[in-house]
Amino acid sequence: MSKSRPKKIHDPALRSARGRHRVHLGETSPERRARAESFIARYPQLGSEELARLLHWYRREASSMDVALLASNEDIRDRYRAFRRDHVERFSLRDKLVGGLLVAGAAAAVAALGGVELAI
Repeated sequence: MSKSRPKKIHDPALRSARGRHRVHLGETSPERRARAESFIARYPQLGSEELARLLHWYRREASSMDVALLASNEDIRDRYRAFRRDHVERFSLRDKLVGGLLVAGAAAAVAALGGVELAI
């Protein structure tokens, strides 16, 4: 008989029991969120690298719980709103192009189903 190795668990919440990470379910690490809060507290006086890190964390790593915790922090509320207005709530050029292509595709599909020719 061969001995089988236990499977490695990649769930951060379970790894925290071993003391490596202190991550709560639904949140990134408190240290990473604190760094994001410090960036927002200084917004808009951020360097390009700091802004890129904040945007990466916000778009790729932050959970809904993290965003709610940022939004509810009264000390940074105004700067958080400015950050969202400037970088989150506006449409990028890519968003506009994708939206335009989707609308054009939908119009072409409706026209094809209706037997109408479109001059595009």
